[in-house]
Amino acid sequence: MRKIKITKLSDDKFNGKHPNGIYEGHETVGLEFAAPKVGERYNVQGLSTSLVTEIVDENTFKTLNSTYKIEVVE
Repeated sequence: MRKIKITKLSDDKFNGKHPNGIYEGHETVGLEFAAPKVGERYNVQGLSTSLVTEIVDENTFKTLNSTYKIEVVE
């Protein structure tokens, strides 16, 4: 496991009215349980995304609803 910071880059579905209050710019720092994988939720302590639909690059991925960036925290 590694400690990461995940930042929501965009809300691609809810037009700024996310039902759980996870808006663009939201950051969570915690332990990553596994790397993002298409077809699965990405889980960090305190955050579980919707299903991952695309891995854009090693630090960015898209879900059914949003786009996120991952940064390793030393």
